[in-house]
Amino acid sequence: MHATLTATELRNMTVADLHREIADHMAALGKTKIAVRLNKEKDTAKVKKTRQLLARAKTILAEKLMNAEVASPKKEVKETLKKSPKTSTVRAPKKS
Repeated sequence: MHATLTATELRNMTVADLHREIADHMAALGKTKIAVRLNKEKDTAKVKKTRQLLARAKTILAEKLMNAEVASPKKEVKETLKKSPKTSTVRAPKKS
């Protein structure tokens, strides 16, 4: 498992480093989930900790990209966000 990075450490990273960090944590999250389901990993809190670190890294990446929006058009920022790895989420049903 990766060492827990603080928000300050993540903010000091470049965009490319953040993309790499997000991809690494997504892979670690998948492996941890499988290990928990197969009862190979007893510390189920690792899943939650990894998800929180992943969310923190994605948030900081989005902040950096939005700050870069001043220098570049919105279209480029949106394309960059689309290229970043995504996690599966459950969405709330739409209100009628």
